[in-house]
Amino acid sequence: SAREYTVTPFDGANFFVWNRRVKAIFAAKELDNFLEKEADATNDTEVSKSKKAYAILLTLLDDKILSSLQKEDTAFKIWKALISTYEAKGAVNQILTRKRLATIRKSKETSMRQHIDEILKLVSDLRVSGAEDLLLVSFVSSSQTGSAREYTVTPFDGANFFVWNRRVKAIFAAKELDNFLEKEADATNDTEVSKSKKAYAILLTLLDDKILSSLQKEDTAFKIWKALISTYEAKGAVNQILTRKRLATIRKSKETSMRQHIDEILKLVSDLRVSGAEVSDIDSIVYILMSLPKEYESVKVALENQPRSAVRFMTTK
Repeated sequence: SAREYTVTPFDGANFFVWNRRVKAIFAAKELDNFLEKEADATNDTEVSKSKKAYAILLTLLDDKILSSLQKEDTAFKIWKALISTYEAKGAVNQILTRKRLATIRKSKETSMRQHIDEILKLVSDLRVSGAEDLLLVSFVSSSQTGSAREYTVTPFDGANFFVWNRRVKAIFAAKELDNFLEKEADATNDTEVSKSKKAYAILLTLLDDKILSSLQKEDTAFKIWKALISTYEAKGAVNQILTRKRLATIRKSKETSMRQHIDEILKLVSDLRVSGAEVSDIDSIVYILMSLPKEYESVKVALENQPRSAVRFMTTK
């Protein structure tokens, strides 16, 4: 069964990304051979595994795609037909998208932000189709649910890395696969190699298409994890600095009610916590006190004199 790995059934779109996830799952289940060749009809074990591969693959295709493959009665035949059809379509789409990227020009009616967004969308489309080495990104700018039915995690889309990271590490620890986020498997140890393949397959289902498409050369869980840490922990640190700076300089305006002002500060505090920073209830109160103008001196005194329980109530209200 493929239940351990939740993958959206293929509907004709984003074949490259779906293909990569499915190959990882089949490798983890030691069934990937049956995507590349037919089973030996004289070998009962191979025949049994081939039937299992076929059954799993059928669950990974939506009704429309499966209905178009009525004569294909093995995993190998289905896979061959999909490759023949959708890799060709992907190649055509890449050519058309690259042509569009080579000829696109900013118009007077389009803002710079809109123009850049359009280019980045085309770049994203290229990556999803399997294209590599898109240097354009460095010039322009610097779904599936959980891996297992008992663990439902929204695929990482670039936001709230600290929270996603924490959930994923807990899942991998529960499955005794967390070592493979920190190191490569010992290639001479069959058990480690098998577990590493499983870790890789699960991790692919926990990334959305955009993120997975940007990690085309990373072919193990360790390599993917290392790349994510390198990119998104750095972004988290930058965001923490900017948020702390905002908290240190924010001031209540006359046009803003006290409730709105406190809500804005608590939203910034929440953003800090989501990014992995430790912010106590007392810290939250200090930020509020710092932000109030002189005419709120009596409010400051009242807040300063509140017991800790009242402080906690205010910051979690």
